Amino acid sequence: MGIKALSERVGNELVAGKLIKLHRKTYPVFWNWSESILNYANTYGYIETVFGWKMYISSSTKPTTIRNFPMQANGAEMMRLACCFAIRNGIRICMPVHDAILIEAPVTEIDESIKITQKAMARASREVLSGFELLSDVKKIIYPDRYMDPRGVETWDTIHNIICDIQAKFDEGVLR
Repeated sequence: MGIKALSERVGNELVAGKLIKLHRKTYPVFWNWSESILNYANTYGYIETVFGWKMYISSSTKPTTIRNFPMQANGAEMMRLACCFAIRNGIRICMPVHDAILIEAPVTEIDESIKITQKAMARASREVLSGFELLSDVKKIIYPDRYMDPRGVETWDTIHNIICDIQAKFDEGVLR
């Protein structure tokens, strides 16, 4: 994130600039790596994930987009691979949720299914990160409770209302 975007979050451009300068001073290895990513992408016209997913660079590609690509895109590679490993091991995946995997299992099997999924995620991180293993945490939700991210409440309510309207039309015989 650049000074402008950070200043919108912190409410002050001067503070944002100081925070970024402090971050650069505190994490010079990261910033050298980030600069090398930017230089590579601008030199060759593309950047790619460890498995070859490419993003081509144009004159309108923002430097922050290029700098974020390795983390975001390789994170996506990890999620895809983790889902593949989990499915191969019999896990029923409902969906990936950004950097998490929502699974379903009978209550009697949920703890084992969680362990299998966490092993799949750890294996995926080792594959993508050249042996480095990321840890994962768990949020277990048992029926009748359900997963709900506060950021998705409005979307959920909209979809739920549409489904209820359609069901009512089926019940009234309007739709068949």
